[in-house]
Amino acid sequence: MLDRRSVLSSLILATAWAVSPTAAAQDFPNRPIRMIVAFTAGTGSDLLARNITPELSRLLGQQVIVDNRAGGGGIVGTEAGARAPADGYTVTVASQGAMIIVPAMNPNTPYRHERDFVPIGGLARSGYVVVTANTPEAPKTFQELVARVRAAPQPTNFSSPGVGTATHLAGEIIIRQAGMRGAHVPYKGSAQALGDVASGQVLFGFDTTGATLPLVRGGKLRALAVSSANRIASLSDVPTLSEAGLKDFSIDGWWGLFAPIATPKDVVAKLSENLVKALQDPEVRKRLAAQEVEPFPVSSQELTALIAREEPPFVKLVKDADLVQKP
Repeated sequence: MLDRRSVLSSLILATAWAVSPTAAAQDFPNRPIRMIVAFTAGTGSDLLARNITPELSRLLGQQVIVDNRAGGGGIVGTEAGARAPADGYTVTVASQGAMIIVPAMNPNTPYRHERDFVPIGGLARSGYVVVTANTPEAPKTFQELVARVRAAPQPTNFSSPGVGTATHLAGEIIIRQAGMRGAHVPYKGSAQALGDVASGQVLFGFDTTGATLPLVRGGKLRALAVSSANRIASLSDVPTLSEAGLKDFSIDGWWGLFAPIATPKDVVAKLSENLVKALQDPEVRKRLAAQEVEPFPVSSQELTALIAREEPPFVKLVKDADLVQKP
């Protein structure tokens, strides 16, 4: 006959097994998953989420629902993702900017990737395009742009969609790498920034492929170089920065999927595995190509390593460019 202590011990062990991460992951997911997007419907991050969720839902056997939580330049939604229950049923779409640049610029950012999030995996990435006006007076090549800016007595104005955006900082990195002196002119979005480049009010600018392509195809902008390691299919005649003289140089913007930090490892692994599978689906790849981004199917470990590599130079640049917000 079992004594009371033995029975109690058995019950404790059984309960522990029932709620253990491994046991919980075996039937995950058994209800819909919420995917937080920290921007409004129709923005790049939102379209990216909606391009991937149908196939991810099919693979997981549960609906993945996009939840737009706009506000604070992405901070509101990203914080909501950090504070969600760590059970795998709330995940967050976040960019290089949200995970690295925003916290570097704003000491009061209420989340930190290393404290609050675990990467699930990569979603998509996009190179940046260096553009100028498509006029006879504007530079014809990236080398000509560099020569003109270096020869100018004062720093030359360049545009980006906003101060402290990933595009802005990518532009700062390219300018420094090329030995140019640039004066940043920030805008509230791509339309205004690229419009002033097209009209010649600003000599050159930086933006994503998706933002610049309509104006390049429409004859308003001239693409001088792309920042990715390889040429971009929709701009196949435009050289990479490496080909244009910045040897072995490349930089991309990226988006990833993240879970709250204490999410069980088995649950993260299951989400990561199915995310990679979803990004290999031909229809998903076709939808991403239409958005002018390419699939970025890297694992949780690979995305963690990428953030660790990219964070120090971005943090240094934010300080060097005096972009840290004062309390």
